[in-house]
Amino acid sequence: MGLLLVLGKVIKMKKIFKILFIAFIVISQVACNNQNSNYSASSTGTAEYLFNLRTPYIGDNTAVGRLLNALDIRNYGHYTFELKTSEEPYALIINYSLVEGNGPITKEAMIKKSTKLLALINNADEIHWTFPDNATNIITLQDLYIDFGNIKDYGRTIEDFRRLLHRHGFHEEPITFSVKNLTNSGLTLIIENNTANEYLYGEPFSLYHRLNNVWTEVKQIELCAFTSQGIILTANANVQREYNWTWCHGILPRGEYRITKTFMRIHSNPGGEWEFGNTYYISAEFTLT
Repeated sequence: MGLLLVLGKVIKMKKIFKILFIAFIVISQVACNNQNSNYSASSTGTAEYLFNLRTPYIGDNTAVGRLLNALDIRNYGHYTFELKTSEEPYALIINYSLVEGNGPITKEAMIKKSTKLLALINNADEIHWTFPDNATNIITLQDLYIDFGNIKDYGRTIEDFRRLLHRHGFHEEPITFSVKNLTNSGLTLIIENNTANEYLYGEPFSLYHRLNNVWTEVKQIELCAFTSQGIILTANANVQREYNWTWCHGILPRGEYRITKTFMRIHSNPGGEWEFGNTYYISAEFTLT
């Protein structure tokens, strides 16, 4: 009788152990699904971001609008744009109704932004800049030829476009990203300032999904709203920030993604006020498995 009692206890303990072991496996599998231990991540910069927004047609309102947003045309005031496509020369017309912020835009800045637009919109011939006082600046391919050669050559490959950015003072990317704690709901972004300069950035980020070798913005399931608070990235800083996208994009399925943030270099003028230099678009590409 005593032996049977002992055997019963042993069998019961084995069952408990088996249940605990199975529970451990289930929990481990859930943890692996939530925490992608096998992923790759790489940091990319301004050239890659802008080059992936190129479009063959000036008549594509959505694509042109994305480029204008990426080039921070709104930083100089409220604007609308129209596309002249009925006959050549094909033109992009930017109409400012109110100049504010960093405006009015300087001729140098107009040239820099026009070269990028003309390089990335294949069949664009001219960029028209109009202002509330009815003044208009027209920048054409011919105007730029003496200093830059054929602008369209810069839009052929990523390396060609990078050469154009070098002409505008964009050399090595001043900021790099790396990723840790990656899940299908968020990640921790390690932001490293590799220079002695300061940069301003904010909470907003953009999320893209690579489909058929094309980067497409991840659709929102809810309106993404961010605070407007500016954050200073100090010289030679290394900071970590957590980003969760479930509240506006939901849980992401397997695939290749990139998260992109904007940084503006801070200058101080003689009066001690801030001025902003080049705008950089830094991305971290990652794979959810």
